[in-house]
Amino acid sequence: GQYNSALDFLDGANQIGFVVATDPYDFGPAAIGKEEYSQDDFFATLGSRSNVDLRAVVRYPATSAGVGTPVASGLHPIFIIEHGNHSSCNTAGFDCTSPYDTVHTGCPSREENHKGYMGLLDRLASHGIIAVCIDAYDLTGCVPQLIPERSDLILKHLELWSHMNNTTTFPSYPDFFSGRFASHVDMTKISVSGHSRGGEASVG
Repeated sequence: GQYNSALDFLDGANQIGFVVATDPYDFGPAAIGKEEYSQDDFFATLGSRSNVDLRAVVRYPATSAGVGTPVASGLHPIFIIEHGNHSSCNTAGFDCTSPYDTVHTGCPSREENHKGYMGLLDRLASHGIIAVCIDAYDLTGCVPQLIPERSDLILKHLELWSHMNNTTTFPSYPDFFSGRFASHVDMTKISVSGHSRGGEASVG
C-alpha cells in the first residue's frame, strides 16, 4: 500500500504530481445489500419487440450485509449496466434459430447474463453506490442488433428507479421493494455502462 523508492519502480514516479492511490477494486466501507427484481413481459412493446421483461440484480449500500437489509442512510448515486449479446439459453436450439429475430420461446433454462457482473456491483455498492445490472434477455439474438430497444430498456429501468425513489413519478411502475429505496436514490447522479451491445445502448 506504499511506494518505496528503494524497492519499487514506477515509470514517472520521480515526477512532480506523482500520487500513490489505493486500488480502485478494493472494497469500500459500506455493507452490501442484495436484491433482485423480475416481472416477465412487463413491456407489451418496446420498439420492434414485444413482451419484454423487467428484470435486474441489485447491490446497494446497506445498514448490514445480506438480502433485503435496509438501505444505508442518505442519497446514493445509481449505476446501471447492461450486458452484451451473449448466448441466452443453456439448451441448444433457442439462440439464433432465425437470422432476423430472437427465438427464446420455450427455453427451459435461461442464461442469466445479467448476473455476470457481481464483483463490479459489489464493489460499487461498498463505496455507496446503488448498482444495477439489467437483463436484456428479450433483446438478444443474431441480427438486428436492437440498439434502440436496448437503449430504451435502460431508460425504462431508470424510470422504475425514479418511481421507487419517489412514487409520484412514473406511476405505471410497481415498487418492488415496498418503499425501501424511497428518498435514497440520487437521480441527479446517474452512471450508465454496458458491454458490447450494452455499451452501444448506453450511449444510444
